[in-house]
Amino acid sequence: MTCQDNEEVSESPLCLDFVSRTCPTLDPGNGTLQCTTGAVISCTMTCDTGSYFLEDGELRTSKTVKCDSSSASWSHMSDTNPYGDLPSCTSTVSADYYYISAKISFSTSYPLCPDTSKTQLALTEYFTESSNADYACVSGGECTVESVSCVKADNGSMVISFGVKQEGELTDDKKDFLEQMESDVESGSFKISVNTVKRRRNKRAADLTGDTMEATQSAVCPDGAGYVGLICVLCPIGYYEENSLCVQCPTNSYSSSPGSVECESCSSGRSTLTTGSTDQSDCIVPCTIGEVTNGYRYPTAGYKVDTTSDSVHTYCNHGYHVPAGVSQDSSCSNLPSCYQTCKVAVVSSSAELTDPGMGALSTVPYLTVVNFTCEGEEDSVACDEPGENVAVYCQKVPFILIFGLIMGGTVLLTGVIVLVYVLCSKDKRRRKKGSYSSVHFVEPVDISTAELDKIIADYEKVNGPVACGSDSAKKDQPREAEPLLGMKKMNFVKDETPDESFATPDESQLTLL
Repeated sequence: MTCQDNEEVSESPLCLDFVSRTCPTLDPGNGTLQCTTGAVISCTMTCDTGSYFLEDGELRTSKTVKCDSSSASWSHMSDTNPYGDLPSCTSTVSADYYYISAKISFSTSYPLCPDTSKTQLALTEYFTESSNADYACVSGGECTVESVSCVKADNGSMVISFGVKQEGELTDDKKDFLEQMESDVESGSFKISVNTVKRRRNKRAADLTGDTMEATQSAVCPDGAGYVGLICVLCPIGYYEENSLCVQCPTNSYSSSPGSVECESCSSGRSTLTTGSTDQSDCIVPCTIGEVTNGYRYPTAGYKVDTTSDSVHTYCNHGYHVPAGVSQDSSCSNLPSCYQTCKVAVVSSSAELTDPGMGALSTVPYLTVVNFTCEGEEDSVACDEPGENVAVYCQKVPFILIFGLIMGGTVLLTGVIVLVYVLCSKDKRRRKKGSYSSVHFVEPVDISTAELDKIIADYEKVNGPVACGSDSAKKDQPREAEPLLGMKKMNFVKDETPDESFATPDESQLTLL
């Protein structure tokens, strides 16, 4: 399957197809993995020579799974196998011995079951005296008849149960031992004669002919190993051995070592999702993986993983990415969203991008800060809105604009100064025309011209000029030190707010004498 590069800037760019989604990489464990590409991706895990895995109570050497591109999940994934773990291959071990369990129904008129020891002897004689080579292990001492028992059936037949213990290597004759027994019973040639209990001086024998038979042949394996047919395998991780069988660990337990005879229990408050758990990490505090828009999760959304330790990977569709600085691998309780990426647009030819691998028209994740230089000065711009174009340009002000701003400021300042000067000049002229011209007499006093001039001068310093009589009168009248008889003490107030408590004299009264 071809996969288009979505131009992501990261240490490990995520490659996604526009239409199809990629399934996660499988771990074959101690096996090998071969995959085929095309319209459908399939992978076959094969155990090494002499190794097997257990599935549905059978030994298998290979397993094929297929990728569903619409959901990015393998066919063997499930809510109890969210990561798509493949079965663990395990090695074979030598059996302690092999065992045939047989139950033969004999037709006989003998009313009682014969002595078991004598029945055992009769069976042994049958196998040793037979000319069939498949029974040769009995005469060779590697096969032994044992555990004989007998019951009388309601139909008058006699049912004898026994076992044949086969030691040593499982040779062809031992493999065919059971098959030859079945053939003899079926043909009516399986006949034994059992001596009965001696009564008085007479001896009687029970002649028995086999009619039907039920039998199985299996391996008896060492501790930690289980049999499947005539093969002993070391119980793989996720299993334990019980009565020569490999049994999956129940829920809330696990086994992480091959050949276990018991499973470890999960700590308090934790549980496994299914049976056959292989590691302590399978004991979890469950958390359901949430959905994501414009992307997908691995493991698949809806599956359960550990709230604290399991990592969930967020894959975003082409043109989308998790925010800058946010990891695509996160805990189930803190999963990121997918946002549309931004495109870098270099506007100024003098701007130089400084981030490694960054270039014009590069796509960057949402919230990425793009660094660049302008004539040696560092600057940056950020992708603040998903899907926007990030413009990179030098923010230099042209000289003509700077000159215009300076000249405009100068003209404005000059205008303000002129305006202030005009206003001040008008105020000065207004004051010269006699803003303060009213004189009010308080009481009669004798005052000289010099004293009057001083009083008026002090007042004018604070309040401006005062017209005291006419200019011609002031100019013509000599200002000697003679007293001004009949004058009163004067109080000066503004014309705008005259003090009505005082009488205002006419102009002739203000003429200096």
